[in-house]
Amino acid sequence: MVVVAMALPTLGALAQTFTLQTSWPQANGVVHAMALDPVAGVLIIGGEFTQVGGQPRDHIASIDLGTGTLTTWAPSVDATVRALVVLGDSVILGGDFNLVAGNARTKLAAINTTTGVVSSWAPVLNDRVFAMVANGGNVYAGGPFTLVNGQTRNRLCAFNATSGALLVWNPNASSLVSVMIANGSNILVGGVFTQVGGQPRLRVAELDAVTGAATAFTADTDAPVNGLMASGTSILIGGLFTTVAGQPRTGLARVSASNGALESWAPTVTLQARCFAMADAAVMVGGFFTQLNGAPHSHLAALDPVTGSLLAGSPSASSTVNAMLTHDGKLFAGGAFNAVNIGQARSNIAVFSYCTPQPWYADTDEDGFGDATNSTMACSAPSGFVADNTDCDDGDPDVGLGYVWYLDADGDEFGNQTDSVISCDQPVGYSDVNTDCDDSDFAIHPSALCDDNDPWTIGDRLRGYPECQCRGFQLLISARVPMTKPPG
Repeated sequence: MVVVAMALPTLGALAQTFTLQTSWPQANGVVHAMALDPVAGVLIIGGEFTQVGGQPRDHIASIDLGTGTLTTWAPSVDATVRALVVLGDSVILGGDFNLVAGNARTKLAAINTTTGVVSSWAPVLNDRVFAMVANGGNVYAGGPFTLVNGQTRNRLCAFNATSGALLVWNPNASSLVSVMIANGSNILVGGVFTQVGGQPRLRVAELDAVTGAATAFTADTDAPVNGLMASGTSILIGGLFTTVAGQPRTGLARVSASNGALESWAPTVTLQARCFAMADAAVMVGGFFTQLNGAPHSHLAALDPVTGSLLAGSPSASSTVNAMLTHDGKLFAGGAFNAVNIGQARSNIAVFSYCTPQPWYADTDEDGFGDATNSTMACSAPSGFVADNTDCDDGDPDVGLGYVWYLDADGDEFGNQTDSVISCDQPVGYSDVNTDCDDSDFAIHPSALCDDNDPWTIGDRLRGYPECQCRGFQLLISARVPMTKPPG
């Protein structure tokens, strides 16, 4: 099985807009886990539900990412699914179950994401799986279990992703592991433990993916950790804690991915963050909380990545958010809620489209050029607005970029046709006429008086008057040539 990796969106600086997508299906029970299969083009959800979109789906379901409709993929699982990892054409599921699609599968199983066929891989664990991560060709699992395939594995274990064989990897956590992520080539774990990988580590630790030994990464917390996510050079941590590395951090913190050093970013949530996602210019936080930074805000929030402040227009939820991810301009959230925002009914699954608003400029004359003095902020172009802001006259479709102006080096008000610029207003030292005979001599131009003391004529040229050596018979061109949008 091939590990499918997904890049996280890059953080930005502008606020987001979030619009609830009401056509997506809802679930009749709690959603605990979400995973994307970008190859199959589906979102896979797991949890306590027995129906999705009004159709029978026992604890696992698949939703088409393009249409937002429930697929026909419907393997039955007999109990709660708590963790999901997509690997190639399979999804690995972990949870409370003992039966998958009629096959005995104890807490872990693999299902083909297209056919729904259960693989022959059948590990046996003596307790639930709460968390999983794929890394380096292996699948790592965490939970309250102590035995795997009859061998001692205290709360952590690992399998070869191809053969399904149990690995010797055995960090031996002293208590519950509830969340796991990859941190480079290593594995980051969070939970209730106070010792893991042979070292004292208070509720969060980084483990060598081969040996299981704890690395020097240290970000001790004073209470359980339930959420982790890697974000560039940082790690987001969520849980019930009030301190991280001995410093005040309530329910949410950000630390260095290299060594666990606490960062200054310090929003507070009451009680805990449980999951995270990145939406371009926002850090999305989900969990069980009713206050953010001391003000009322419930269970789902969009935070400024620099200041940690709540962004205007942030979504919220009526109860716990357990899982989130982003894909193709959409935020997917799953949990135990029955509404989002203020009174918008939504049961356990919510999908928001999001974007970073940008300026758009009025194009009254419909020439493709916008008026810099008349703009609005939006995610896409409103009717009558364009992204360009260079129109010189938005009431005249013949004037877009401006006019052509010609260099008048000798100051005779006649310009050089080989040296020009385009501008709305006449630049200093430029003319709107391009017929100068000699732009280095003030006395030589098409309307100059010649030796016979009258305007230049073809006869003057024949007589050879030197100051009238313009080529051919030239007329004074009136001037400004409007420039519209160039082809292409």
